[in-house]
Amino acid sequence: MIVCSIEHGRKVLQSLAGALWLTMDTETVPKAEWMGHKEATLIHGRHRIKIFSICYRGVSYSFPTNLLNAGFPTISEWAELFNWYFRKINPNVVIVYHNGNYDIRVLIDMGFDFPKRFWDTMISGWLANGNEDKSLKARAPFYGRYIRDTKTIDFTDLTQLANYAEYDVVVTDEIYQQHTKGRVSRPAILIFVGPKGEKITKPNPMPELEISVPTEVLSPFDRMFLRNQEFPILRSTIACERNGVPLDVSELKRIRVPMEADVLKYKKAIYRAAGKVFNINSGKEKLAVINRLNMQVTKFSRKTGKPSLNYESMLTLKGQHPIIDDMLEYSKVDKMQSVYLGVDGFQYYLNPKTGCIHPNLNTVGAVTGRFSASAPNMQTVPSRNDKYKIKRCFVAPKGESLICLDFSQIELRVMAMLSQDPVMSKVLNDPEGDIHTTTADNLEVPRDPVAKQCNFLLIFGGGAKALCQRLRIEGHNTTEEECQAFIDGFNGLYERVAQFREEMFTYHRQHGFIPLLTGRRRVIENLDSSNQYLRHRAETQLANNVIQGSAQDLMKALILRCDFNRPNFDRELPKMINMGKEHLEIIMKQAAYVDKYRAMFRKAGVRWRLQVHDEVLYTAKKQDAYDVGMAVAHMMTFRPYWEPMYEMGVVIRGDGGVGANWLEAKKPTDPKLKLKWTEPLAA
Repeated sequence: MIVCSIEHGRKVLQSLAGALWLTMDTETVPKAEWMGHKEATLIHGRHRIKIFSICYRGVSYSFPTNLLNAGFPTISEWAELFNWYFRKINPNVVIVYHNGNYDIRVLIDMGFDFPKRFWDTMISGWLANGNEDKSLKARAPFYGRYIRDTKTIDFTDLTQLANYAEYDVVVTDEIYQQHTKGRVSRPAILIFVGPKGEKITKPNPMPELEISVPTEVLSPFDRMFLRNQEFPILRSTIACERNGVPLDVSELKRIRVPMEADVLKYKKAIYRAAGKVFNINSGKEKLAVINRLNMQVTKFSRKTGKPSLNYESMLTLKGQHPIIDDMLEYSKVDKMQSVYLGVDGFQYYLNPKTGCIHPNLNTVGAVTGRFSASAPNMQTVPSRNDKYKIKRCFVAPKGESLICLDFSQIELRVMAMLSQDPVMSKVLNDPEGDIHTTTADNLEVPRDPVAKQCNFLLIFGGGAKALCQRLRIEGHNTTEEECQAFIDGFNGLYERVAQFREEMFTYHRQHGFIPLLTGRRRVIENLDSSNQYLRHRAETQLANNVIQGSAQDLMKALILRCDFNRPNFDRELPKMINMGKEHLEIIMKQAAYVDKYRAMFRKAGVRWRLQVHDEVLYTAKKQDAYDVGMAVAHMMTFRPYWEPMYEMGVVIRGDGGVGANWLEAKKPTDPKLKLKWTEPLAA
């Protein structure tokens, strides 16, 4: 039902005084409508809500704004009404979203209160069935429903837009019931509140009033995990997104000059080698040049069957003609220029009011639980071999310093911990040890890139073909036969790593799942497939999920510990679940440190700015930044909240520094600004 006035809205919300939950969704102005605006930036677009909708037990309402019709209330007027409901009428209601990271951030920017209690069905769906597409459109058919593609909706047609918006919240309502109650109950009669407060009844059009979706089941542990990690992390993440990362536009202009010069340099070199001018970005014209120079493309697209000319495919042509090196370099620089300086580059995402870019951080961006970043994708910012020093563009506010800390070799440490490999554990526990040097010396290969790539790929069970491709990307030409010899040497050096991978496969086949360090479970499909490609891919995914998923749970625990606006879960969780004596003693020690450090963080004005790969970035008052950084580094060594499923025999630690910008903080030249903590807490 469409609600067109504040008076009608008030009557609707009064009727929902006893609602246990409300699902909520927003529809913002499509990009096509605002790109011509003089302030056409992402910020301008996402802050223009055309309509939003709510639902409780199948009864849905939509609330259009003055962006659809000047006679409708403004979003600020709707916000005032809903805040009255949240504060006075139903303060304990659970607000349910599907992708709350988007909707909550938009709504609070428009004046809506941050809900006291909330649930996100996209995140709970990831935990229930991480292998499936998490989008609402993909989940709807499991509930006998179908959601139209947004592109087919006329955003100027009130009836069409309202139907679309309300259907979204109805589906979300049913997913929430399934995830929290294990079943969906649909009332036979839907009772709406009309403009004058009258009751309007409609029969439920769905034939099945009681359904259960077997693939969407959450265990009691899953629900506790959501309430004590994933949902609090979402609160912290939204605050982080709103903080943003300050962008130095002058630095952005600085890198434009050498980047454009390099693009021109490589273009001229390619034209000289080709003997003609052509469109380098045209696959057809590039292929014609390659064929004319008597080179044979050996990689083909699986979808089209046509020759593939992407970066990885072009690497296979290295050494056949000098033009290939120039094409590869041109491809890298041209892409960087487009990503960082193009029409959709960093400046496009700059909020002129804050001087920051505000990336979207998806807390379950990957099936493993790793964060992903979009608008813009900060994970593409080079971490090494960056001649343009792009990280210098991201700076601390005036009077503050940037703190950058990286979980040091976290995936190797997690694998050493889980497998209890004696060689790997010994090196990683030695503050002076170097795992890459150990691998290089024993395999008799260069430390960088061969030993590094062996370490980071082979713990997941990567094969000779994948290793060969990785090394070629790093500029080290080799053969698959040589790579197989590297693999044999690696497995001989770290025997327990290979054995543990096999043990994981066996465990999953016997139990139907694999536990992570925290007890969170992952289910991987195709482990017993007769198709060798699918089976090997599943085995790699299994190792990837266990290692990266465990590492990401440690990352999320760190972020929560650093957030002084969140509960101290080291103190709270032991009240909810039973723990072993040793783990409980350590957790309580950690709780005391968390209280101490949070008091320091509050005084130092600490703000979380970004999470990318295994790094976290904070800002603090300049005089306090080093002490804050050391406190964060200390908490990086802490145990997870939940009692570990594996023996924690390897130190988890962080490395980093303090600086005026991201680059300086990542690799400080002043030893006094370097951050490292190597000793874990003992019981």
